[in-house]
Amino acid sequence: MSGRPEVYSQPKNTGAGVHATTQLFSAIEALKRQQGPVRLEDLALSNNLAGLLDQNGALFQRFKTNERVIHDPKVNLWSYKPDYDIRKPSDIIDVLRTRFLEGSKPMMKIAELRESYPDARTGLEELAKHKPVEDREVLVLRNKDQSVKYAVWNPTKGEDVRRVDEEFRTLWHGQKVPDDIEMDNQLLA
Repeated sequence: MSGRPEVYSQPKNTGAGVHATTQLFSAIEALKRQQGPVRLEDLALSNNLAGLLDQNGALFQRFKTNERVIHDPKVNLWSYKPDYDIRKPSDIIDVLRTRFLEGSKPMMKIAELRESYPDARTGLEELAKHKPVEDREVLVLRNKDQSVKYAVWNPTKGEDVRRVDEEFRTLWHGQKVPDDIEMDNQLLA
């Protein structure tokens, strides 16, 4: 022993692992990163997934039957199937409208949209800046750093949106807000 302490570090991700499920996950993640359809040979060789090339192998069979994998046998290309078919910002509006009208979860995280459409953040920023404000189809909630966190379809547009009149604004801003101690006393009284 040399007297110097040994330094251990995290191993480099040099491949897809040895377990079948790890390899399947790696193959699907690699397919997701592709910008479009890809040949299986290109996907396998560029991501160290030689097991995909054996069409009788378990990895290929599990990959082929996975619900997230689309195979076009005419041209023998493979692609990833996202949750939503979004190709442009107007498709984001359609997805948000559908979710809103279904009523279960009308608001969507940007991460959900980005999985289906990598440019979702840019598209939402574009939609959120639409003028006039009364006609915006998408409303966004932002983080402290002003980046988009959530988006929701706006059902109230056009004539239904009315500006707050000046008299109400004057009354609102004229209200005195008590300090913390005075507020506690007023609430306890």
